[in-house]
Amino acid sequence: RVKFNGLPPDRDYVIAEQRIALKEKKKYILSAKGLTKDLLSSSGVILEIYDPQEEFSYGKTSPLKNLDDWKEYSCKTKNLNEDIIALLRIRWKATTEWEIPVYGTVWIDEIYLTEFDQEENPKDGSEGEEEQEGEDLPFGEPKEKSSEESPST
Repeated sequence: RVKFNGLPPDRDYVIAEQRIALKEKKKYILSAKGLTKDLLSSSGVILEIYDPQEEFSYGKTSPLKNLDDWKEYSCKTKNLNEDIIALLRIRWKATTEWEIPVYGTVWIDEIYLTEFDQEENPKDGSEGEEEQEGEDLPFGEPKEKSSEESPST
């Protein structure tokens, strides 16, 4: 859970990050579920696979914003030509529009990074794209989550 209390919306902020090892000639699907409460912005929180050495994003989800129910988010990585240590980052994506400071809460759950061989999955034009739906995800349709921290209870 991330609670915003007056964050200036005009800059990128890394909220959390974790190192992950990615293998050459593999592709990955990054997926998670998200929920927001009282978070109104033209931007939002994204999850991404980022290479700090090359300053390059291999894939990122669309922004989690203005949600009343749990929603699945995912992205496929771009091709990897070598083994790398990347960062799985959760960050606030800056907005170019004038907005009041950001208030509200974001919940992120069930984060998965699923690997598959490039040879087994020919290019389908969706490499590195934001938010994939349905069959490619490692888990089924979203279900309402009952949690003490969740605003739905």
